[in-house]
Amino acid sequence: MQRIENPENILLRELPETVTVNRADFPVRTDFRTWIAFFTMHEDEKLSSEEKVRRSMSLYKDEVPADPAAAYRALQQFAACDRMPRNAGTGGKTGAGKAPVFSYLYDSTYIFSDFRRYYGIDLHAAEMHWYTFIALFDGLPQDAETKQRIAYRCVNPSEVKNKERRMQIIRIQDSIRIPHENITAGEIADLFW
Repeated sequence: MQRIENPENILLRELPETVTVNRADFPVRTDFRTWIAFFTMHEDEKLSSEEKVRRSMSLYKDEVPADPAAAYRALQQFAACDRMPRNAGTGGKTGAGKAPVFSYLYDSTYIFSDFRRYYGIDLHAAEMHWYTFIALFDGLPQDAETKQRIAYRCVNPSEVKNKERRMQIIRIQDSIRIPHENITAGEIADLFW
């Protein structure tokens, strides 16, 4: 698990409503739909990196910080739930080939049905903080359809010794592959630091 400076325990503290940019706090939108839209926007291959950063500034409620690189970095940290202890994940990429393993766009129906099935939550009607959504998402059981799709995308078929099983995994991966361009949200962020 990652080491976090001043971690938030969602059982004991209020969930964050602000991000810190250059030692000043700025209120941000916290609804889970807003942050799913943030990630989905970054998957849009038609938008330039600059346009994605510019649009991201709409996540600030009142005032947008003067330092755009720091403002964007703070949004990315909030999106990653940087104040909440979480297990280290794949970061959205596989080791081999760097293909995305998860997409809020292409996996949306499975997320919707998993929240309904496991929590009884209708995401169309729910009002939920982003950190709450991520805590519930992380808590989905491994047999949830969303988690199964991620797990299959993470498998490197060349490491599977049994030829029959390897071919089965390749067929599954082909059927659930996420279309993508080579640039990612992480690479966009790297433009700033």
